[in-house]
Amino acid sequence: MNYEKMVDRNTLIVPLTRVCFKNGFVPRSNAITQIARRSGAFVMLDDYQDCGTRPVDVKALDLDFLVTGTLKYLLGPPGLAFMYVRKELISSLVPRSPDGLRKQNPFAFDPQHIDLSPTARRFESGSPSVPNVYAAVPGFRLLQEIGMENVAAHIERLTQALLSRASDLSIRAKTPADSVGHWWYCSAKIRPHWSRSSLKAASSHRTVTTACGYRSMCTTRWTMWRQS
Repeated sequence: MNYEKMVDRNTLIVPLTRVCFKNGFVPRSNAITQIARRSGAFVMLDDYQDCGTRPVDVKALDLDFLVTGTLKYLLGPPGLAFMYVRKELISSLVPRSPDGLRKQNPFAFDPQHIDLSPTARRFESGSPSVPNVYAAVPGFRLLQEIGMENVAAHIERLTQALLSRASDLSIRAKTPADSVGHWWYCSAKIRPHWSRSSLKAASSHRTVTTACGYRSMCTTRWTMWRQS
């Protein structure tokens, strides 16, 4: 996929998925980030399908945003999600819905003044799900105890064993060969055809280029407010 042609000066944000849920494809995140930077676009990584299977370094990946949740490989319950925002961007981003917890003093209940918190709390939405927070902690502790490097190594061994056995049974994997060893997810090609993803484009002067699939692409609207 030629991302150079997909990202230009009209692109506001490039959302990436760490791993495609369809077939285990792992995009070249660093290379795509460099393309986005040259065009002045933000980069957001959706790590929901991967977080908890290996270490992740938002600084090394040069991300503006990262989103993930506890339901899957962080071994936690639903209803709890995280968003990383690069520190330098926090003060320039204004949420569309300035509800209570986003403010410096969330208990002032002053609808006349939208005094957003200068910290990442300005991106909070609604009341925190306290029971889910407590339920998620044991999963975090277990992964820390095991070590993310050990988790990643074990997943790689399982993946290679699965693909090897599939090959013995003449089952052709859909997972791209260059993604093998980096991700737990494998997809076998049982039917004799690929499912095709439709290409959709929205009429917006700033587009979103989604690099989330293997042989698939979509663009859609994305709006984000900036403080003047």
